Amino acid sequence: MKKKNFLEERIQKQAKEYNDEVASKTMKYQKKFGFELNPTPGHSTWNVEADAFKHAFMGADLALSKGNAYSLVAGIYHENQTPNNPKGEWNMDSWNNAEGRKIAEEIKKEYGNKFNKLSNAEKDAAIASKIILKMRNGELITHPDDKRKFKGFFENLFYKSGKSTGQAAPEHISTFYT
Repeated sequence: MKKKNFLEERIQKQAKEYNDEVASKTMKYQKKFGFELNPTPGHSTWNVEADAFKHAFMGADLALSKGNAYSLVAGIYHENQTPNNPKGEWNMDSWNNAEGRKIAEEIKKEYGNKFNKLSNAEKDAAIASKIILKMRNGELITHPDDKRKFKGFFENLFYKSGKSTGQAAPEHISTFYT
């Protein structure tokens, strides 16, 4: 096994901390809005509305705080870190990541520079409310069997297909956000 260098370890630590933060926010907003959770132990945000929320939230949050390119690269990185990521799950996650980036653009247009002056809780609430609206309007993919196909150039360019086991990595194993 290849030994990780300091930078790789630091990136993975930061990614895990961010993953935990987004998972916590997903559960907070699930309680508020009542979107679907997966009943399988250890997979509460896998392949359901909670999964769609989580990916859209991350896409928007990273685009607003670090830029669209960072959000795009982070999404691609994560999808390629997930062992045996089935195509339907990759499609769902990539779609919702991109919807999150669209939400970030909407927020930038609506709030302008005022968004940066909001508290973190107010920023999160603005993102979450837009995600819920998109979810209720059917604009997010909430299950990997959805027939809509994601057409993002870079995501498709860098998609690494794996032998599908039909099971993604459990939440606690993910190296980025799940």
